[in-house]
Amino acid sequence: MAKAWVFVVALLLPQFIFPLSVRLQRDTGNAAASAPVQGDQLEASGSSGAISYNVYARRDDFAGDRSLLNAAALVYSGLTVEEHRFGFGLGSHYRLEKLQRLRAGQGDFYPALGFFWSHPLFRADLSGSEYLTRVSVSGLIDLGLPVELNCDFEYLHSQPYRWSANAFLFVSRYGGAIAGYEPLSQRLRAGFWVAPAKALRLSALTRFGAGETFYELALSFQFDDTAQPQGELPGYHANADQPEKDDAPKKSQRRTPRNVPAFAVLVKWGLSPVEALKFTREKDACALSERAQRTLAAKNWGCRDA
Repeated sequence: MAKAWVFVVALLLPQFIFPLSVRLQRDTGNAAASAPVQGDQLEASGSSGAISYNVYARRDDFAGDRSLLNAAALVYSGLTVEEHRFGFGLGSHYRLEKLQRLRAGQGDFYPALGFFWSHPLFRADLSGSEYLTRVSVSGLIDLGLPVELNCDFEYLHSQPYRWSANAFLFVSRYGGAIAGYEPLSQRLRAGFWVAPAKALRLSALTRFGAGETFYELALSFQFDDTAQPQGELPGYHANADQPEKDDAPKKSQRRTPRNVPAFAVLVKWGLSPVEALKFTREKDACALSERAQRTLAAKNWGCRDA
């Protein structure tokens, strides 16, 4: 077991050189929500230029039976087309299954592949190996209030499939509600999330249906909330300050950038979810409230007329 955790730590160390986002989760109940299981999960991702990194580790403790550890690390390299970023990754998956009646288990390594497609309003991730598959798709829509729709699928060898569809409602910049459903286990999901600081987010939800009710608790934080988001084009800020050329400029002509920071970055800067969504769509800071314009101006994204 010590060898497995040394492997995970070794994979995480390079991440601290770059802006890093981390998510820690504790949950009860197996994937099918049919048996009590203590599960701990860690996800970490970072980026530097055209290179991105992702680390995933999960340990499930089946009381009186066995424990199961899965850890995967991938390095991505990609390209950006307008507001769309594509990444292709290679890495390794480590799997260790240990029976309680045995003192030690034997772990195995497998090659792993990954792919992601990101945009300011949606993201899709696919990664896996011979014994691990993870798929996550998220998108932002406006239903009066911003709502993030998410679908997660996970396959771990010897375990039931995990599949859930979730909706994260942004009531304010500081928190919101969570609602979801698990088609395979036929469980409802309900909870809330709070963001007391720009780089900190906590969430709690219950999985309930017939029989016992289980819970999930998660903590997400970011070491550098000024990091450039993956979907943003390098060097954009420098270009944004250059005046546009026009043979016959108009007095009230307004410059709007082709690309703006991602929705999550705008919310972390202090914009309300509604105004962050409006800015990502209209790309016009002058159409926002005075408070939002001051917030953007502090980040060199102020309202400017030509």
